[in-house]
Amino acid sequence: MNSITKNLIRLCSSLIFLTIGSLAYAGPGHDHGEEKTSAQSAIIKPKFYMESELYEVVGTIDGKNIVIFIDDYVTNRKVSEVELTLNIDDQTVKLVKAENDTYQGNLSNPVGKKSLSITLAIKDKDVDDILVGTYEPTDQDALKTFKWWYWSLWLITMVTIIAILFIGFRKKQRLISAYKKLIIFIKERK
Repeated sequence: MNSITKNLIRLCSSLIFLTIGSLAYAGPGHDHGEEKTSAQSAIIKPKFYMESELYEVVGTIDGKNIVIFIDDYVTNRKVSEVELTLNIDDQTVKLVKAENDTYQGNLSNPVGKKSLSITLAIKDKDVDDILVGTYEPTDQDALKTFKWWYWSLWLITMVTIIAILFIGFRKKQRLISAYKKLIIFIKERK
């Protein structure tokens, strides 16, 4: 085998191994072994976070539904039996305690896909506190579209490269015979 054929075989095998390797990538949560997924890690909703010297709050917004978890900042224990009033997008919502140590409420209008200021008033026995935060929505649809465009472009590029290599490999004998004829012609001229 000449060096051109060896290099062509190396290039084709490298492309095949790189293609197979990138398709077999295991992302987060898809590693070896069985994982126990918690309910909190399975939530893929826009989140917000607020804290003060007394409380720490994590919340999610899903359409018109708001779910908030609140705990003590110092001891990290869940806070129960407090009155919560949330103000978001000029809507005031009184949150009620749910069965799983969270507080829930419903908005009159969904918040949409814009950044918003959130204010949470907490009344706990003899302590009043106000927490302020920002809600930054994530656009999951845009991420999915980008991913599909990326993989489509990648697939088209790989198919094009493989087609060019295949055509070049098929025409290799013609190119080699033309090259040999040229060399013989040059040698005969001397």
